[in-house]
Amino acid sequence: MIVRRILHIIVVLAAALLCTDAGAQRVGAGIFNSLKGFGLQLDSDHFEDFYFDSFTVYADIYGIPTARSNAPGIKANYSRNYVVKVLESQYVGFDLYVGPGCTLGYVKDFEVNYYRDTSVPLVKNHGVVAALSGTFGCRFEFGRRILIDLSFCLDAGLHIRKDEEMGNISVGLYKNGIFQTPYPQVTILTVF
Repeated sequence: MIVRRILHIIVVLAAALLCTDAGAQRVGAGIFNSLKGFGLQLDSDHFEDFYFDSFTVYADIYGIPTARSNAPGIKANYSRNYVVKVLESQYVGFDLYVGPGCTLGYVKDFEVNYYRDTSVPLVKNHGVVAALSGTFGCRFEFGRRILIDLSFCLDAGLHIRKDEEMGNISVGLYKNGIFQTPYPQVTILTVF
C-alpha cells in the first residue's frame, strides 16, 4: 500500500516536470548509475536563468551486491541545479553546478553490522524516506547531443518503517542519505 502511494507521488512529480514551460529549453534523458543504484534521469535545461531541473528514479540496491538483501528499494529525487561556473574547451563544455532538492522513496537504511560482517543478512524492514537533498556536480557536454553528468548528493531526512520486533512504527534519521554522499553518481544523457 505504501509502495503504491509512493509510485503515485513519483508519477505526479514526473508529470509536473514534463508540463513545464517549453520556452528556450532542451530536455535530456539518460541512464543513472551509482553504487547507490541504477535507474533513469530526465533533465530540463532553462538557459535564460542558468539552471536545470533533474528528476531521477532508481532502484536502491543497498545490501544487494553483498547478497544480504534480496529486494531492492525505489527512490526518486528532484533537484533544481544552478550553474555556478561554465568552462569551455575546443571539444567539451563543463558546467559546475549546485542545487537543492527533495527525495522520496521506499528503501532499507544503514545497519551497524553492514561493514563488520558481510555474512550477516540485513534484518530491518524497508521504510519510507522523505528527505531534503543537496547536489553538487559537473556536466560534460560533448557536441550538442551527449552529456555526461558526475555528481554527489546528500539526503537529510527521515526513514519511517515498521519495526520488525515490536510491530510499531519506527521513525529515525535516514543514515544512508549521509553515509552514501561520497558515492559518485554518473549519468549519461542524450539531448533532444
